[in-house]
Parts: sequence; structure tokens; C-alpha cells
Amino acid sequence: VESGTVTGAIEAGAVPKYAALSPDEKTMLVSNWCDFDLSVIDVESGKETGRVPLGRWARGIDFAPDGTAFATAMGTPNLYRIEKGSTKAEVFATPGQRIRHVVVSPDGKYLYVVASGAYKQFETSRVVKLDAETGKVLGQVHTGNEPRSMDVSGDGTALYVVNYYSDTMSKVDTETMEEVQEVPAGHHPIGVTYDDATHKVWLANYTGSIQVFDDTATSR
Repeated sequence: VESGTVTGAIEAGAVPKYAALSPDEKTMLVSNWCDFDLSVIDVESGKETGRVPLGRWARGIDFAPDGTAFATAMGTPNLYRIEKGSTKAEVFATPGQRIRHVVVSPDGKYLYVVASGAYKQFETSRVVKLDAETGKVLGQVHTGNEPRSMDVSGDGTALYVVNYYSDTMSKVDTETMEEVQEVPAGHHPIGVTYDDATHKVWLANYTGSIQVFDDTATSR
């Protein structure tokens, strides 16, 4: 990180889309978009130790504090749960169509998913808040045109959502599930991560640029 140099590479499946590190930093899960599964990577050896079958267009992954993982496959309406140490994904909830991304709140109590498709009274392209124990829908919000990826602040109070076709990033209050700010991004923003140490939001645009936003307002 200090030098910005590449020190190695880990082989996963076809078109690796997203990676998540377990809380103990021993295991990494990688979603393989075209293999419809997750690679299980041993971090110390840098080797793939297994695969978790998932579904068409595997994409989003995040870990809860207890080591449970949640994952999405965009060709399905499902949010999947993978118990710690397991190589089997079970359907946990079906909060809409085309479930693209998932993040877990820092305390493990809530899940946030990006859904694209009608679900009862909800419209398309929205961020949905779920109870992490029951899968019950607790709220939802519409941000920009086609939200894709997101991350949560270290204190759990804010979501940062990139809106691919709006060329913007939205900040969402996690308690009220209201959009409190929407700021311009580059063309087709696709990746976003929150750095709790500096309270900065890093955003990657599909055209190849990276932007850094300061948000010290979320720090306690």
C-alpha cells in the first residue's frame, strides 16, 4: 500500500468481480461473474481452496463480524448466506429482482442490498435495508439512476452508493434510509469504498479515474 507496487497475484475464476476479506483476515471470497460461483482463497498461501456454487452472475459479497458471509448473484432475486467455514450458499432473503450488491453494517445487525426490479410496492433501482437475523425488509430508498456498488461508514451511520447512469454518488442515512446528499462523480462510477481511518470515500469510475471524497461528518 505504501509504495503502490504489485507484489503478487491470486488466481480465481472466470471474470472475478468482487472480493471480500473475512474478519480474521484468513479467508478471501471472490465472486466469479462467468462461473456463477465464489472462489475460497486461503490468504496466507494465496491459493484457491474451493468453490461455493451461487448463481448466474455472482457479484456482491460481504462478511458479518461473526464470519458469516452474504453474497448476491445478479441473475437471481436472492440474497445468499454462507456460514463460516461452509462451502454451501443458502437463500437467506428475496428482497427484489436482480440483487446486485450487499454490505453488512459494522455491528452485524443490518444488511443493505442494491435491487433492480419490482418487489410488491417497491419500484426499480433502490437500496433496501434488511434485518440481518430475519431477512425482514426494514426500509428502502431510491438514489440515482441504477445504483450499483456501495459501502458503509465505520460508525454505520451512512451508506455511499454509486449511481452508474447518473454519474453521481449518494450518501444515505442508514437510520432513516433517506438520501441526504448526491454529488457529481466521474463517468459511470462503479466502485466505492470507505476508509474509516481517514474518513475518506474512494470512488472508481468505469472510464479509469479514481476520486477521493472527504466525509469527516460521519466520524464520532
